[in-house]
Amino acid sequence: MQYEFSAVCGKLFCTETAKKQSAVVIAVHSESVYMRLQSGRLLLIGPHKYGCVPFGAAIDDYDAFRRVREYTEGDRVLIDSGSFVFSDGARIVIRSADRSTNTFSYTGDTGKKTLWKAASFVLDNASDRGMGPSICTFLCFGTPSDRANAYAQKAAAEADCLEEAFAFSDEEKLARTVSKYIGLGYGLTPSGDDFICGMLYAFNRFSSVSERSRRFFDMLARAAVGAIAQTNEVSAEYIRCA
Repeated sequence: MQYEFSAVCGKLFCTETAKKQSAVVIAVHSESVYMRLQSGRLLLIGPHKYGCVPFGAAIDDYDAFRRVREYTEGDRVLIDSGSFVFSDGARIVIRSADRSTNTFSYTGDTGKKTLWKAASFVLDNASDRGMGPSICTFLCFGTPSDRANAYAQKAAAEADCLEEAFAFSDEEKLARTVSKYIGLGYGLTPSGDDFICGMLYAFNRFSSVSERSRRFFDMLARAAVGAIAQTNEVSAEYIRCA
């Protein structure tokens, strides 16, 4: 049987599914299916409501995608010209939908307000198990909002070292500090990894108007790649893409 689904597809997803290669399902969650490719990269298939990542496809009718067959860890898949062919004969074709995307300004006051709003949202919605409560330390509010949170305390304790490493272009100190963030926290993407990804994203966005942001991005990227083995392979893929 062949099934077709429309999706917004990330650049890496489009590139890798155009090749003929094998893959294996490595994780199945309620709203995500992860596959490891023969090349070693990952593919993520999830619902459209969460948006798309470079190595992912955001399916319009994700519920139907999950109903047409059972996905289990260890499933072997052949990827051939954009189709996923399973051992039971099922063929799933994911068509890339052509949609315009919103663009945002990251310069001047607009950019500053956008980042401040994002940081405030994280602080207001931080999990009691993650390092989100330490955001107030990085925004110079003071101590973490949850003083009993071990992850937030550990993250906040490294805040000065992180700032000094960037201020003095000390790549050795930055590497040591970043290694303490990557893998810090719970879940498939630990909070420390999310934090590093967020910094990479912000520096990259500002790099078009700030040479300092470009330099910081390059420094942080090298430090993150150097410590990437400390986290799980799903979170590592997010860091690579960032």
